Amino acid sequence: MLVNNTECVDRNNRPTVLQKVALRALFVNDGVYSDPNDISGVTIFRRQDTYTPNEVISKNLISKNLDTDLVQMHFDGPAIDAASYDPGDPLALSSIYKTGTGQYVVILDGTQDLSGVYDFHGENVTMKNGASAIGEYVDAWTVQQIASGPYHTLLQQFELYEDTFFVSTEPIQVRAANKLVNKRVTLGSVTNLKVETELTVTNRTIDEATKNLFRQSAITNASVQIDKINSNVGGLPCHVEVSGYADTSALVDITSCNTIILNFDTRNLATHPNVADFGGLVGDYRITVKYSLLDEVIVTPPFYFTVS
Repeated sequence: MLVNNTECVDRNNRPTVLQKVALRALFVNDGVYSDPNDISGVTIFRRQDTYTPNEVISKNLISKNLDTDLVQMHFDGPAIDAASYDPGDPLALSSIYKTGTGQYVVILDGTQDLSGVYDFHGENVTMKNGASAIGEYVDAWTVQQIASGPYHTLLQQFELYEDTFFVSTEPIQVRAANKLVNKRVTLGSVTNLKVETELTVTNRTIDEATKNLFRQSAITNASVQIDKINSNVGGLPCHVEVSGYADTSALVDITSCNTIILNFDTRNLATHPNVADFGGLVGDYRITVKYSLLDEVIVTPPFYFTVS
């Protein structure tokens, strides 16, 4: 994923210890993404140190009796806008960033000498990043759901890998097949357009364990183009660009199973600069996806869907 135009690796995409790892938390309330009132901090622990819960968590909060030696890294709240993320600024590396309504991220940057100040319970201890070895970890988000409400700590998990490198005696041959899940979208809705990707390594000399690496986010740099199609509409262009690749490169998500997702807000169609050439808001649209795969840039054939 992109954070302020910086490529980061999602926790589900086999991150290594020497990458910028995006640890996201998406908060949902009554079925919609919702901002908590406050995020006071995000604390990283080794998963093995959380097997005895009261060693880390007590009464739904990080324990007051916590041995700070267990803390591997700490990110300070409150959250700030993701546009402030600057991987070249050491002071910005231990912050929490907001990427959208109810959507937050911290960047565990294994490429730099990272540290944060653990300030819970009056400790104010500078914690040098200890999540620098392969293994399983826990990111503990301490959150206040509503104003004047209690704080509580929510635990998530991630794993860091040694590397994803391997050696081949011949060029890797990967066959990509894409499919648009959405076929019909209702005007006025906000819909995640989902393009699934099935990758097949066809080299006979590569073992199955290595081939399996490509089943977890082998594609990168995805972007999407959407066009309105004008069929049998006299005097109008046959297709009109709604969103170009450059418009969507920072908005696209890639899941751990190589599904490309773009949040498509049909409410914006009525105020689009080229709406006069649409021939009406309802009708046929097409989506084309571009992404990187090894040394290739894949441009999919157009997939068609209907806005009705």
